[in-house]
Amino acid sequence: MIASAGITLGERTGWLGTLRWRYLGSSPLTEDNAFRSPPNSIVNARLGYREENGWRMQVDLRNLLNAKTNQISYAYVSLIKSDSLYNLCFPVRVAPESVCQNGVMDYVVHPVELPAVRATVARAF
Repeated sequence: MIASAGITLGERTGWLGTLRWRYLGSSPLTEDNAFRSPPNSIVNARLGYREENGWRMQVDLRNLLNAKTNQISYAYVSLIKSDSLYNLCFPVRVAPESVCQNGVMDYVVHPVELPAVRATVARAF
């Protein structure tokens, strides 16, 4: 399930404001549904001012509610030096050979950025 909602207030000039919400439901990461991504929800906001001469100043508030989730999730087989399994396979193999040849199925994620404030000053020509 995917959902998004938002409200934007403002005219061509003057004050403007935006509040946006995005929801991504849990979804399968593998065909057998053994690995699933967790659902996530993010809220962002913007407050700004536009002048008649084309200048715009705005402040964006990202991850306003400090969501502790992942922006994106993957599931795939890996065997890299930072995996604890790697030490069981190299330099001397302790783990079963089939595991050392194929690696281990695990989650690979990109976490949501921490709450942040971004200021923008721009001019349209």
